[in-house]
Amino acid sequence: MDGRSGEKKQNRIFARTLVLFIAAWACTLAGDYFLSITQTHLTMGIALFCIVQTMYMLHLNPTRTGLILRAAIFGILCGILLLIRMFSLQNVLAVLDITMLGMNAFCAWKQRKNGKLLFAIGLTLFFCCDVCVGLRSVLPADMSTLMLVLIWTFYLPSQILIVIYGIKTLRIEHG
Repeated sequence: MDGRSGEKKQNRIFARTLVLFIAAWACTLAGDYFLSITQTHLTMGIALFCIVQTMYMLHLNPTRTGLILRAAIFGILCGILLLIRMFSLQNVLAVLDITMLGMNAFCAWKQRKNGKLLFAIGLTLFFCCDVCVGLRSVLPADMSTLMLVLIWTFYLPSQILIVIYGIKTLRIEHG
């Protein structure tokens, strides 16, 4: 009986991980479509990346304190948006995305000894990419090309590392 219940638990963990990563990767592709390829429906693209970060957060199993910290950082950043008169749905979603991504990277680094080193590096590069996206929107036009190069320099390796991590995790969990 114990062998079967252990096997069932492993199968549930594998199925959960598989669903989380496939959903995250699908939303990443869709978000990229809106933000990079068509450059239309930017709010939808950012919302999709918020879903990606939610999937990664669920994979990282955040603590209650971690969830409270995420909410606090998000609230503070939204307050800043209000103060500088930049409060809009698109900006709130961007703040949510960067908050989630930053906290996910932090949590992954804390769990790096549990096999999450590639994930931590990938999320950190992803965070650097998003910082460059934000800087590109506020820096002078002559800095735009540099920011664009940095965006792709961080983004492509981040996604490769995240996918490699996901595949390795699924192989380990499925035996």
